[in-house]
Amino acid sequence: MSLRPLLPALVALALAAPARADDGPAPVGTGAFRHVLELAGAIGPRKTGSDAERRAIEYIAREMESAGLSVARQEVAIAPYDEGERSVGSWNVIGELPGAARDTIILAAHHDTHGASVPGANDDASGVAVLLEVARATARRPHRLTYLFISFCAEEEGLLGSRDFVQKNDLSPVRAMIALELVGREELLVGPVPEPPSLWAQALLLRAARETGARGVVARPLWTLAPRFLDLPFSADHQAFQERKVPAFLVLGTFPGWTYHTVEDGVNSVRPEALERAARVVDRMLQDLEAAPLDPADDPHYLPLMLFGRGFLVPSPILILTSCAALLGWGLLALRRVRAVARPKAIVLTLRVLIVTGTATALGLSGMFLSELLMQRIQGARFPWIAHQGLHVAQGIAWSLVTSWLGLNLFRRIKPTVEPGPYLAAAFLVPVAWVALALHEGFPEIAVVMAVPILMFLGSLLFESTGRKLALGLGAAAPFFLLMTLRDYRALVDLGGVAPSAWILFGVVCVVAFPLVLYLAHVASFQDCLHSRVWWWLSGRHVGLTALVLSVLLLGANAFLPPYDYRHRQLVRLRQRVDLNGRRAVALIRSQDSLRGVRLRGVDMRALDPLETAQQIALPFPSDRIEFAADAAPGEGPAERVVTTRLRAPLATDRISYVFSSHSGFRVPGRGEDVRHRYTFTEIIPRRDPVGTFRLLLPEPGDLSVELRAEFEEDLLRLEPLSDGPRVFVHQGTIEGSRSVLGPARSSVPGGVR
Repeated sequence: MSLRPLLPALVALALAAPARADDGPAPVGTGAFRHVLELAGAIGPRKTGSDAERRAIEYIAREMESAGLSVARQEVAIAPYDEGERSVGSWNVIGELPGAARDTIILAAHHDTHGASVPGANDDASGVAVLLEVARATARRPHRLTYLFISFCAEEEGLLGSRDFVQKNDLSPVRAMIALELVGREELLVGPVPEPPSLWAQALLLRAARETGARGVVARPLWTLAPRFLDLPFSADHQAFQERKVPAFLVLGTFPGWTYHTVEDGVNSVRPEALERAARVVDRMLQDLEAAPLDPADDPHYLPLMLFGRGFLVPSPILILTSCAALLGWGLLALRRVRAVARPKAIVLTLRVLIVTGTATALGLSGMFLSELLMQRIQGARFPWIAHQGLHVAQGIAWSLVTSWLGLNLFRRIKPTVEPGPYLAAAFLVPVAWVALALHEGFPEIAVVMAVPILMFLGSLLFESTGRKLALGLGAAAPFFLLMTLRDYRALVDLGGVAPSAWILFGVVCVVAFPLVLYLAHVASFQDCLHSRVWWWLSGRHVGLTALVLSVLLLGANAFLPPYDYRHRQLVRLRQRVDLNGRRAVALIRSQDSLRGVRLRGVDMRALDPLETAQQIALPFPSDRIEFAADAAPGEGPAERVVTTRLRAPLATDRISYVFSSHSGFRVPGRGEDVRHRYTFTEIIPRRDPVGTFRLLLPEPGDLSVELRAEFEEDLLRLEPLSDGPRVFVHQGTIEGSRSVLGPARSSVPGGVR
C-alpha cells in the first residue's frame, strides 16, 4: 500500500508532536504563523468594534495568559479631540511581565484591520504574532526590567488605542517602546515614519541582526533620506509615544504596495520564515536592552549603508569631515593650478568642454529612457518594468550602450581638446557646488554623495597608470548605486505617491553622471589611452551594431511579457461620492499607471480612457437606495433637544460622522459648560442603516444644522470594476449631506464641511 496519501497527515503529526524534555525550548518564533492563521484566517477581517475584533481580543488575551503574563483589557470607549469625540468601543490588550526594576520596555502591535473586507494578515496579525512569541520567550528567562506587551485597538482609525494609552498611563518608567508592523514578508528595517529613523534605533536593530545572524535586516539610505525631504503619509502606534518624548521606533517589513490595506493581505501574503526571523531579532533587541541601558542620543544627519548584506551607520562628524576634506583637497589643487585654469583661453576651452561633453552625456544617457518610452508605447503602461525588472534593466543597459556609442562617436568628431586637464577641471564644477551647497544648508549626508567622487578624482592624480585612474573614476559612482534600487523606486511610486516625470528624472541623472563622464574623458585623453586599440574598438561599427541587435532582441522579449503579473499587481483606487444636497453621484478612478483594460460593469460595461491615469464619471443618483433624515424633539429639560438622525444605505458604514453647527450656540451634556458652535461625533463601529440619537442644550430661539459624512471601504454603488490584467481594486465610498433640524435652513454655517 502506498503511503503517499498519508504523508500530509504524518508531517502534521510530526510538527504537532511535543518536543522531548531534553530538547529544550523551541527556538523563538516557531509558533508565530499559527497566530496569523487564527487571526487572519479563522477570525478574518477585524474592523474596530466588530464581533471579529472582539474574538481577536479574546484570543490574544488567552495567548498572553498562557505565556505567563498578567493580562488586562483597557477599554477605549470614547476618544475626545478639540471639536468633538469618536466612539471607539474597543479594548487594548496589555500583558505585563513584572521585573525587579521599575524601568519598563514596551513592545506593541495592533489587532484591528483597515476595513471589514481586509484580512490583515501582514497588517498587523504578523506584528501580533511576533509580539506573542517574544512575550513567551521573555517570560521563560530571568529578567530585571518590567515588560509590557500591548496589542492596541483602533490603530487604523488614527492611532486611537495608543493615544488613549499614553493619556491614561504614567510613562515615566518607560525606557523604550518598539512597535511592530507588517513584519511577515520581506526585509526588516526601522520605519521611516512619521520622522526619519533615529540613529540609536537603527543601531539597536542592526546589532540584534548581527548577533542572531539574521539575513534581510537592512538600513536603506533612501528610507533615511526620503522622510527628511518628503512628508510620507503613514504612521504607527509608536508616534503617540514619540509625541510624549518617549524613545520609540517602528520595526517595519517591506511589502508590495498592492497588498497594503487590500483584500490581498491574506494568510498567503505572510511567510513563516519571515515571522521567525522577526521574532528572533526583536527578542534579541529586548535582551540587549536588558543587558545595557539605552542611550537615545540622536544624530539627525547620519547615513546608513548596506555592504555585503550588513548594515553600517556613518555618523555626521565623519560625513562632515569627508565633505570638508574633499573641498580642502579641491581648494589646494585649484590654488596649485590657478594660473593655468584662470587664463581666458583655459576658461573658453573649459566652456567648450562642458558644452560638447554635456551633449554627449545627454545622448549617451538617453538610451535607458528611450528603452522605457518604447515599452510604454508597446504595452500601454506607464511603468512597464514592474514585473520583469531584470530584463528591463538589461534592455535599458543595452539601449544605453547604443546611445553611448553614438555619443562617443560624436565626441570623437568634435572633441574640444586632447589635453586631459580641462576635462578634470570641468569635472569638479558640479561636485564642488553640490558639496558646498549641501554643507551650507546643513545636510552633510547629501554632501558626502558628491564628496566621494571629488576624493576619487583627487586620488587619481597620485597614479600614473591609466587603468588605476579609470578604476578610481568608476569607484566614484559607488554612492549613487548604494542610494536606490528599483524596488525602492517602486515603493516610492506605490506608497509615497512619488512619480516624477521622465524629463525630471533625465535631468537628475544627467547632473549626477556628468562629472563622471568628464572624468572618463579626462582619462581617455592620456596618450596611452587616446591612441590605444580599445579606444578605437569601442567607437567601431561592430560595437554599435552588436549593441543595437541585443537591444532589439531584449525589446522583443519584453514586448511579449506583461508589465504586471500575480506577484506584481497594479493598484487601482475607486472612490465613489454621493452628494445628497446636490443630488449627485460621481466616481473617481485613479491609478499610478494607465487605466487601459479597466471596465465598470455597474454602468453598462463602460470602458475608461486607456491613456489616462485618473478619470471621473457621473453616476445615476441612487435615490431609491440612499436617504438621510434628521429631526429634533423636546427633551426632559426646557433647553434640551433630542436630535435623531437616520441613514439608509446599501452597505454597513465603516465610520460615520455627525457635525452639529449652530450660530446661536449650544452645549453638550456631560462635555463641559462651554458653549459650542460646532461639535463632531464620529462612530467607527460598523452599522447597517445607522440611527443616531443626540441630546443637546440649545437656547430659545436657536438654530441647529447637522452634516453627515458616512464612509465605506467597499463598492458602495456596485460599480463592479473589471480588468483584463492583474489588478487590485481598492474602494472608498462616501455619502455626504446636511439637514436643518431647528430654525431656518441656511446655505452655510460657521466652519461647515466642504
